[in-house]
Amino acid sequence: MKPSKLIPFIIILAILGGLIYARTSKDEPQTIVTQSQLQKLVPDDLTADAVARIELYAAGKDAEKVVIRKVGDDWKTGNGFDAPADTEKVDAYVKTLLGLQGELRARDVSEEGLKDYKLGEDEAFRVQAFKADATEAALDILVGKAPNQNTVFLRQAGASEVFVEAANPRSEAGVSSPEMSDSPTTKHWMD
Repeated sequence: MKPSKLIPFIIILAILGGLIYARTSKDEPQTIVTQSQLQKLVPDDLTADAVARIELYAAGKDAEKVVIRKVGDDWKTGNGFDAPADTEKVDAYVKTLLGLQGELRARDVSEEGLKDYKLGEDEAFRVQAFKADATEAALDILVGKAPNQNTVFLRQAGASEVFVEAANPRSEAGVSSPEMSDSPTTKHWMD
């Protein structure tokens, strides 16, 4: 083959190589958070210092609700005769709640579809965090079944999007039974 016939081929190959290099050199490497498209499930204005009360309960068992509230710098179990709560345990739990970021698993899930994840209003474990003197929860999360030991399904109250998350607010609240109807206990939080 004559060199004059190879020259156009070499030019085209060089142009393609240059375009590929220019395209890849501009792209920043993406973090795992960006690649998995994790979505923050906590309002931006909710901080650890702002959380003044936490309420935990199994669906339909509001009467068995565990209430932990902040009194000064200490945490008290509100339905345990104001018994002191383990401050380190509660602070760690608040930190877990504020770090919730889920990977979207399903969008626009019907009420019937939420039952597949154990995220229906009548079957999910509920975690609410309140600011001082607030009657509306600043954070209202429903925790469903755990598809494996490392993840759990959850959603924001009133939303129809299902997320999967590594942190399990239900098990960290001392409820490790597979039965979704099991309630948390005040004893788990006492100092």
